[in-house]
Amino acid sequence: SSSSMKKKPRHHEQLKQRQIQDNNNNGFTSLSFTKPSPTPILIGKQTNHRTKLEALDSVITDLETSAQKGIRISEPEIFASLLETCYTLRAIDHGVRVHRLIPAYLMRDNLGVSSKLVRLYASCGYAQVAHEVFDRMSKRVSSAFAWNSLISGYAESGQYEDAMALYFQMAEEGVKPDRFTFPRVLKACGGIGSIQIGEAIHRDLVKEGFGDDVYVLNALVDMYAKCG
Repeated sequence: SSSSMKKKPRHHEQLKQRQIQDNNNNGFTSLSFTKPSPTPILIGKQTNHRTKLEALDSVITDLETSAQKGIRISEPEIFASLLETCYTLRAIDHGVRVHRLIPAYLMRDNLGVSSKLVRLYASCGYAQVAHEVFDRMSKRVSSAFAWNSLISGYAESGQYEDAMALYFQMAEEGVKPDRFTFPRVLKACGGIGSIQIGEAIHRDLVKEGFGDDVYVLNALVDMYAKCG
């Protein structure tokens, strides 16, 4: 819930220390597997949260064991799948373990993997950690996904000014907002309580063609109600 995310998590620094450091994969040989064993697909076949968490843990443990033997998995699809599962289960500790396993070049250059990692950290209340990942992304201007995740993370944790600053940075870097961008920005705007900024965002969303989108309009009504 958003109320539990108002304060910076107490173990934020600890989490940062546990994060993977950018390295050149020294000591690792890269080996591609088409299907690791057990495959992440097995996670989706489990029925309840606990069983899925156990399956996720098992897959990550297998990958960690491979890494300790000097074998590094390099398929982005595997990491994207694992991060998606971590996000669904809100399994932040497992997500940190996956993060450690991802080669630095994938973190930098693979939009799907890095965007999902940004979303995981941001949605679990670690917006600053998410922003560190975001800052290293080389292709962030090609999609609004990571921006939306980070804006949402800031808005949900009450860091409204940071959310708004990111929206304006998004515009400066030429990233086109989508129908998921504006509700998040409008929530932040309502949190700040600035009618002037709210009206500017309103003009932006009409200009971008979202003036008759129900999802966006609901957020617009909420924003005007909060800004009075």
